Amino acid sequence: MFAIDAERGVLGSCMIDRIALDEVMGKLTIDDFSTANKDVFRAIRRLYEKNETVDAVTVSERLQGNPIEFTTELATSVPTTQNAPHYIKIVREFSQRRKLHELGLQLQSKAFDIETDVVDIVDYAERESLGINLHDNSITPMPEIVDKTLDYIERCHQRKGPGGIKTGYWDLDYLLKGLQPGSLTIIAARPSMGKTAFALNIASYAAIDHQHKTFFASAEQTQEQIVTRLISARCRIDNNKIKLGQLSDIDWETVTKEAAVIANSCLVIDDKTAPKVSGIRSKARKEKVELIVVDHLTELWRERKKDDRIEHEMNVRDCKRLAKDLNIPVILLQQLNRACEARRDKRPMLSDLKETGASEEVADIVMFLYRDDYYNPESKKKNITEVIVAKGRDTGIGTIELLWMPQYTKFSNLER
Repeated sequence: MFAIDAERGVLGSCMIDRIALDEVMGKLTIDDFSTANKDVFRAIRRLYEKNETVDAVTVSERLQGNPIEFTTELATSVPTTQNAPHYIKIVREFSQRRKLHELGLQLQSKAFDIETDVVDIVDYAERESLGINLHDNSITPMPEIVDKTLDYIERCHQRKGPGGIKTGYWDLDYLLKGLQPGSLTIIAARPSMGKTAFALNIASYAAIDHQHKTFFASAEQTQEQIVTRLISARCRIDNNKIKLGQLSDIDWETVTKEAAVIANSCLVIDDKTAPKVSGIRSKARKEKVELIVVDHLTELWRERKKDDRIEHEMNVRDCKRLAKDLNIPVILLQQLNRACEARRDKRPMLSDLKETGASEEVADIVMFLYRDDYYNPESKKKNITEVIVAKGRDTGIGTIELLWMPQYTKFSNLER
């Protein structure tokens, strides 16, 4: 399955037009050509890479055993180099069809391997087919990059605020400029600081209040437990009253109204145990989500045969790739080690990240939650949580304060 005539048109254009040559070198590789034309393309590429003249004579010298008449015929057979983009397109499409055929054979083999997880096969198929479709070695022209940048700046101007997805917390949004596409945000804290509640508040604000399709992956809690938390936080009804069945008639009316809002929102909850990042990617791509929240790192699937630290590092890096591949923000929750509790000032630092140092290295944003009254009962900052932004790639770093309402599992902006 080769377009031989189009290949000859491409090769001939390379030998008589420098502009066509530059375009071909940016969009085609040696694997895009048939066996008969691979050697010619290889010779052209080597001359191009050495910044030497590319024409029928120089290419013929590179091709041992091929007379000058062969390359001359290629160069003179091209009616006009203006057709070069069309020839390139044909060669690429035939190459993509061959790769799809090869992928189909590979998937057929994997499908009959009962030891291979079906989710892994599906993710492999999606990733490889997407790679075939997007394969392009060309560099994006600067005018196109600038146009995209101006579009982003204009969106920020029209919103009069952050260009990313807002968290719902004024000072945090101002500091981070919103949750940006392709970014990985780590939210870390010691147990009982409210990591899940904080992440769920952000997901709720994005999915319910602003209709951003949000995927919340939780291996620790069931879907019903998560929705119960949502109802408690959004209705401001004590979580214990809901669990103990002590709702008044007014409470019931409030709950049912908010339940209907949640039911029709853009929130997707997945409570699968030990989810794989590949599985999250597959589901998120299918649902076309705009924000992913993973609760949390140690609950992600890992091979027990390997070192846990290495596995956690791989999962952190996979979450960053997930954000970049789908071009959406990803939030990953993580535990802190006990080192902070041994210090006099127990506010977390980057070195306290428990499972892997990859979080500090790979994440675009690292946030810590700290409550002084958790360690100091006499603290004047009762139920005040510090959100410490310790790392912010392309954002600011600093500390903001939120009101923690444990009875509702909710964080709120402080009154100004």
